[in-house]
Amino acid sequence: MKLKTKTIYIYYDYPIIFSATNEFGKVFICLFADETASCLRYICSEVSVSLLENIENNKIDIRSVFEKTEKIYSLIINAQSEESIEAIEINEDISHILPEKDFFIGSQEGISNQTINNIYPDIPVTHFAVASPLPRV
Repeated sequence: MKLKTKTIYIYYDYPIIFSATNEFGKVFICLFADETASCLRYICSEVSVSLLENIENNKIDIRSVFEKTEKIYSLIINAQSEESIEAIEINEDISHILPEKDFFIGSQEGISNQTINNIYPDIPVTHFAVASPLPRV
């Protein structure tokens, strides 16, 4: 399964949290997990359109989305081209990757940044973080 970015919610050097769709129109929320020299790894959870709206409107925090989901996917993205390589279902403990409870995408202070809009002209970026909003693992 390949995913296409829909909206970037938090950006710091690369997308930290974003929504994406697959070839069947299903929606996913994706959270940065780790990186190598050539790839970025995200954990992704399929969400309904109404749940995505609740996430975007700060009615549900990011941690809760991943804790309540049945299927978690690992998404590998080529760090150079930022193309989705593949998303595969995983069965591993991801609690160490998740942000603290009550971490909402709209609660992060951000600045509007034209540079980011130039990098992603067709993808809305809602927050550009001046410091990493998530702890590095």
